[in-house]
Amino acid sequence: NNAGSNCSEDGRRTCFAQPGQIGIELSDQSHGHEKDKKIVVVQYVEKHSPLRGILLEGDHILEVCNITTDDMSSHEVLNVLISNEEKWRKIVFTSAEER
Repeated sequence: NNAGSNCSEDGRRTCFAQPGQIGIELSDQSHGHEKDKKIVVVQYVEKHSPLRGILLEGDHILEVCNITTDDMSSHEVLNVLISNEEKWRKIVFTSAEER
């Protein structure tokens, strides 16, 4: 499993999901004072997920496969991950523990 994450100075972490299912559930969450501004967060990480222990519930997904999630719903983010499931997928996130 080469999915381990590294962390940059601004708290952004990067991990790589191996080909196949990644076993995570995402959800949309209101962000700050702007009720219409949504962020995509990890809702659940399944026991068999190769990202278990890397992604945690509440982590904010910033980018998937080099696409920013700023204007995307959790459903759209999952669609990008699923449509690329035959290859390694880059995921950039911030940890819920550091916010």
